[in-house]
Amino acid sequence: MNFGKRIVKDIIIWLGIVALAHFIFIKTNPHLAEASLHANNEAVTKNSIIAEKARLGLNDPWPKQFSTWLGNAIHGNFGQSYVQHEDVMRLIGHALPNTIVLALATIALIGLVIYGYAIYAIKNPNTHGEKGIRLFLLSGSAIPSFWLGLILLTIFAMDLAIFPISSDHFSFLGLILPTITLAAAYIGSYIRLMRRELLQLRRKEYIRYYRYQGLSEQRLSHIMIRNAMSSLLVSLSVSIPKILAGSAVVETLFSWPGMGYMCITAINDRDFPVIQGYIAVMAVVFLVFNELCWFLNQRFILARR
Repeated sequence: MNFGKRIVKDIIIWLGIVALAHFIFIKTNPHLAEASLHANNEAVTKNSIIAEKARLGLNDPWPKQFSTWLGNAIHGNFGQSYVQHEDVMRLIGHALPNTIVLALATIALIGLVIYGYAIYAIKNPNTHGEKGIRLFLLSGSAIPSFWLGLILLTIFAMDLAIFPISSDHFSFLGLILPTITLAAAYIGSYIRLMRRELLQLRRKEYIRYYRYQGLSEQRLSHIMIRNAMSSLLVSLSVSIPKILAGSAVVETLFSWPGMGYMCITAINDRDFPVIQGYIAVMAVVFLVFNELCWFLNQRFILARR
């Protein structure tokens, strides 16, 4: 499938996602007018509800409501938050960079831990130390993110007071605990992949050839780690959308001012414009990263031929 067809397919997928989300939210929340009135501290009366429904366009048929929203969204207008009385696009503009920073920091930490494990494992294969490190890292995947986050908050934020308990704005110290919590859920999977790659590389003919030619073990280790990491980084890039999606729980737990925290807050407040804007923007982010992963995978396949 060429790039143009993939773009058309992505646009169709995006329209399907936002249309379905819009339809479900409108049909399952008949009291949006009341929620808007409550958010604006206005009296909820029969007349005010009727007026608010007319103002929000809730009396129109759903196709007209969606087409109006879509026309505005294409021009970057997702409406105004019921609660914060700010443009949704402005709220997203503040939150999205924080979520992307958290995701990239998580990817960097995962890559760093895997690289460190590979260096140790290739020099000390199947030793008690290697097995112990692998068991410790794998155990992180078995611990729910919210529980691990609570443990880290209790020890390092409340008891030792090293890190802030919550971060209502971006800070380096506030980024550390959420990054560790989010990365722990994925490190175990990639440790298994790295170990499998190293075991397969040891049996490769070119590695045996290099060894017979007298290449030093240090140089061989460098070649094997480089080749294993190159294939693993492609797999790691596929996890970026999952990390973005899974960040909602971590962001809420640590009050990290990202997209997930913004969405959970909007759901509790029934702030429909913010929720719909979140879905629309995150769908675009997911599709963009999906295309990036496809591109990297194609380059990797061509490089290995």
